[in-house]
Amino acid sequence: NLLAAPLRFTWWRSAIDNDGMKLWTGQDEKPLGKWQAAGIHETSHTLIEPPAWGDDSLRVGWRLSTPQLDGAGTFRQVFKLVDGGLLVSNELVCAESLPDLPRVGTQFALQEGFKRVVYCGNGPQENYRDRNAAAWVERFETTVSDMYVPYIMPQECGNRFEVRWFALHDTAQDRMVCIQALDAPLECKALHFSDRDLYAAKHTFDLEPCAETWVSIDAAQRGVGTKSCGPDTLPQYKLPPQTYRWSFLICLG
Repeated sequence: NLLAAPLRFTWWRSAIDNDGMKLWTGQDEKPLGKWQAAGIHETSHTLIEPPAWGDDSLRVGWRLSTPQLDGAGTFRQVFKLVDGGLLVSNELVCAESLPDLPRVGTQFALQEGFKRVVYCGNGPQENYRDRNAAAWVERFETTVSDMYVPYIMPQECGNRFEVRWFALHDTAQDRMVCIQALDAPLECKALHFSDRDLYAAKHTFDLEPCAETWVSIDAAQRGVGTKSCGPDTLPQYKLPPQTYRWSFLICLG
C-alpha cells in the first residue's frame, strides 16, 4: 500500500492573501469571507451511493454538505482498471447558491519516501491560471520540498498549471506513482504539508514538514487575482458553482 491518506474530493484551498487575510476581520466581501460564510472549509462527505460494481468499473457517490448548506453538492467517482493503470473519472455537481469556488479537485497522501517530482506542464516555478506568463510547458524535475514556497503568512503555494503528467518517485525503494491527464490538462502540486497545516499556521515557523507527501490533482484552481490591495480575480479565472467533470490515469512503476 502506497497511500498514507486515501484519494478524496476537495474544493477548499489554504487561502492566499489575495483571497482575504485569514487573521483579519472585515473580510466578509472578499473571497475568503464568502467561502467561510458558505462553510466551504468545513465540508463533510456523506456516502449516498455505496461502492457498486458494474461494467467492469466501481462507482461511488457522496453528498457534500457544509454547516450552512446541507446539499452543497454531489461528487461521484468511477474507478476502472485499464491497460496502463487505474482510470479515475470524477463528476462534481454544485448547488447554485454557492459562491465561486477556491478549487475543484482531489487529494491524497503518499507514504514517506516520495520526494522527487518529474512532470510535464507549466514551470519551472509555481504558476496559476492567471499567473503564468513567465512559465512554459516542458518536462521539469524538482523535489517535494522545493515545491513549497515559504510565504511569511503560510498559504496555498506550489501549484503547476496545464499539467499533462505528474510523477512522484521514491528513489530509495525504486517506486513511482504517475498521474496522467486525459480529457484536459490538470493542475497539480505535491507538498510535505496538508492544506489544513498551511491554513492553521500563522508564520513559517509554525510549520513542521511531515514525512508523507500530500498530492493535489485539480481539474481547476481559482486564479490568484490581486484583491489584497487591488481588483479581484478576473471572471474568466473564477470557478462558478456548476458541473465539473475530469479524469486521470494513475500508473505505478
